[in-house]
Amino acid sequence: MLFIRYNQLPENQKKLVDHKITMRTKAPPEIVHNVLTQINPPVKINGKDVITMYHILDSIQQKIKEEEKSNE
Repeated sequence: MLFIRYNQLPENQKKLVDHKITMRTKAPPEIVHNVLTQINPPVKINGKDVITMYHILDSIQQKIKEEEKSNE
């Protein structure tokens, strides 16, 4: 299976990606969802595993930090 853009995923898979990134970053789910929608990263779903490239994850984490700071 190839990487698919976040915005092209079905709703249940988007929720899985949101959950996994929320657990990884420990950020609020609303911010994670907003950042993922904006960045629209390529992801791969393999069962219950969410796979993305390291540099993409790094950019997601950076954007989440920026969003958290702007919401303070």
